[in-house]
Amino acid sequence: RYAGGTLYYCNASNTWAALGTSSSEPVAFMAKKNDAAQTIAPNTPTKITFNAEDFDTSGSFASSAFTVPVSGKYVVMVSLRWDPNADGDGLYTMIYRNGLGVYYANTRASGGSAAQSVPISVVMSLNAGDVLEVYGHHLGSANATVVSNDGYTTFSAAMLAPQGGSGGGASAL
Repeated sequence: RYAGGTLYYCNASNTWAALGTSSSEPVAFMAKKNDAAQTIAPNTPTKITFNAEDFDTSGSFASSAFTVPVSGKYVVMVSLRWDPNADGDGLYTMIYRNGLGVYYANTRASGGSAAQSVPISVVMSLNAGDVLEVYGHHLGSANATVVSNDGYTTFSAAMLAPQGGSGGGASAL
């Protein structure tokens, strides 16, 4: 429910609780890479740096990582734009949670002169304190580059529904 400029949800105790760390705005962020391009060594998963934010409603995005402020269901979206690479090299976009790779998207480089994006979008059940990071990886024999042009390499998330202490909050929405 929405009342007096605040969004509320029904938690596991069947009481109304304010949504997010800021009760007037749900948890969401949008970060992008618009500094220098990032070189990725072959066969070496590498953390991608994001130096700019379009918005961060909860102040939870810092040092190229999102620390979940409120347990719940989140949509997480990442897109890595790779400079042209050798034909057939595998290009990967990976979402890490708490230091472990949990979701992957990949494509085979087409060669030629066109850059390629490797996007991934997932809905995740996350706990307060979980840390999400983005890694890039490729299977080539030479270094590859993740593009830094504004809007091509991005990382974002938004809470879809909070989760109460015993799991009942989100289902009550």
